[in-house]
Parts: sequence; C-alpha cells; structure tokens
Amino acid sequence: MKKKLLLFIFLLFGYPSFSQTDSLIKQLALAKNNSQKINILTDLGMIYTHDGKFEKAIESFKKAVVLVKKQGTPAVEASLYNEIGNAEADMGNNSPAFNAYQKALKIIPDTALSLKAKIYKNIGAVFLSWKNLNRALYYYQRSLSFAKLAHDHKTVADCYNNMGTV
Repeated sequence: MKKKLLLFIFLLFGYPSFSQTDSLIKQLALAKNNSQKINILTDLGMIYTHDGKFEKAIESFKKAVVLVKKQGTPAVEASLYNEIGNAEADMGNNSPAFNAYQKALKIIPDTALSLKAKIYKNIGAVFLSWKNLNRALYYYQRSLSFAKLAHDHKTVADCYNNMGTV
C-alpha cells in the first residue's frame, strides 16, 4: 500500500514538472522569435526554481537576459535579475544575490514600483542574513514606501513582517 501511495504522490507532484520542462525545452527549440524564447526561458527558470533546481533556473534566466538586452526592455531585464538574485539567495549565495539585485536596480524603470519594492525587500533580506540589521531595516523601509505607492498589498505585508523580524 505504501508503494502505491508513494507512486501516486510522485506522479501527482513530481511528474508534471518533468513533463512541463520537457515540453518547454521542445518549445524553445521551435521558438521563432526572441519574445517567445524569453517567455519560455523565464517559465523554465520559474519551474526549476519551484523544483529547487536553482543552478538550472539561473542558467535559464541568464539566457533570457541576453535576449532581453537585445530587445531593450529594462523592466523585464530587471525582473530577470531579481529572479537570478532569488535563486542565488535560495542557495545561500548572498553576495551573488546582492549583485543581481543591484543590477536590477540600475536598470529598472521609475514606473515599475511593485518590482522595485520587491527588489528592495530582497536586498533587505540579504542584509538580514548578514546580520546587518540597520541596513536590512533601511531596505525594508524603502521597499515599503514603493509597495504602498504601487498598492502592492502582499509586499507591504511582507515588509512589515520582515521589519518585525529585524
């Protein structure tokens, strides 16, 4: 009975991501333009992140960055750097995560308030992991101000939670 239950759980939770990645990899080979490739690489990166395959996620996001730079869409590029930073942070690589977040901040458009809030919140988390509480609090407060302007209630809540942790 246990073997059947384990097989069922694997098929329910494990198999879909395998089929999704296989499908996306096939779609990537058939993609006709950079926009399609960027979307597929981003989706792949998100699936890899969800599955805990952070190195593969970073690889996918970096490939997407190369294509995005050709299109000149800084908000998408900033979002990809944010995802790279998240994957690095999830692996405990805080310096590369911080560098990715800094790259995102350098190119993010002023109008991308919610994304800017998320990036500042993530930088705050890096400083928290480094036990630099004053800098963590500073970045959480910056994040909070942008999240409020964007009416991004989830990030507002995350900031208050993280500030309480500090």
